[in-house]
Amino acid sequence: MVGTIRMGFGHHRIAYAASSWALASGKATYFHDLLNIESKEAQLIKDMDKLYSAGSRIATEMGGAVERLWGNMSAKQGDENSLRIFYAMAEQIKPLLLGVPKDTPIIASHCLVGLLAVACGFKVRARVGVRVRVRVRVRVRVRVRVRVRVRVRVTVRLRVRVARAGSAPP
Repeated sequence: MVGTIRMGFGHHRIAYAASSWALASGKATYFHDLLNIESKEAQLIKDMDKLYSAGSRIATEMGGAVERLWGNMSAKQGDENSLRIFYAMAEQIKPLLLGVPKDTPIIASHCLVGLLAVACGFKVRARVGVRVRVRVRVRVRVRVRVRVRVRVRVTVRLRVRVARAGSAPP
C-alpha cells in the first residue's frame, strides 16, 4: 500500500512513482490518499494544511522579519518537538488506517503517513531513502520587433519678392 496526503504536488508525485514501481513488480498495490476519506480525521489534516497555508501567505505578504520568523519556524521540521507534534496528531487520526491488516507493507510519501503506520502498530521493516534530483532548465526567448516608420514631409513655400531700387515696397 502506498500512503500519501495530497498537500501539494510533491508528496502525490512521489506516491504515484512508488505505485508505478509496485505495480510493475506484479503485486497488488493500493493507493491510499488520507484526504480522500470523508471523516473528522481527514478534516483535521485539511484544517492543519489550511492553517499552514494561511501562515505562509501572511508571512509572504508582510515580508521582512515576519517572513524570516515563519521560515525559521517552518524550517525546524524534523526536530524532536515537531516529531512529538506529528506523532500526537498521528494518534488522533488512527481510524484512517486501522482497517488495514498489520502485515501490509506501507510506502509513505509523507511523514505523517509513516507516523500513523507506527501509531497503528505496523512494523518498520525497511527504510527506503528517496533521493530526488530536480533539474530545472528555463529558457526564455524574448523577441521584440519594433518597426518604426516615420515619414515627414515638409513643404516650405517661400515667396520672395525682390523690390527694385527706387520702387515702393509691395
